[in-house]
Amino acid sequence: MKPSDRLSLATRIAELRALQLSRERATARQLAAASEAACQRERDMASLLEAIAQAGCTGTESVTLSTDLLRNLAGAFDATRDTWLTAAEHACSAAEKVDAHHSIFERQQQRADAADALVAVARRAARRARDKSDDAQLDAWLSTRRRSA
Repeated sequence: MKPSDRLSLATRIAELRALQLSRERATARQLAAASEAACQRERDMASLLEAIAQAGCTGTESVTLSTDLLRNLAGAFDATRDTWLTAAEHACSAAEKVDAHHSIFERQQQRADAADALVAVARRAARRARDKSDDAQLDAWLSTRRRSA
């Protein structure tokens, strides 16, 4: 593998890693936003419970408010769960892509190493052939010198 090919491969790997980090940061921001939204929902529910307690509601009003509260809590937990599931799916997808790129890089590196080994073998063979050719030329020159002497 040529040095320029290795450089472009290394550049591509660096770009992929930067993209992975960017995606991970985006996922972390999504998770932080989801956590903040869940905390806000919990604060809202707590203030609603406090309002119910302060109002000293009658039985019917209390049941109605409690039912609404439970619906809101269920919705909040569903939204939080969905957000976490989506974030987990994104993280898994990013990890799978990184693994795929890593295995591609490893295969390319193995091919490059094999190509380098073949080049080294070819150079040694060429050097041996050149040495044999030089020896043959020297022998021919010596034999013509002996004949002429």
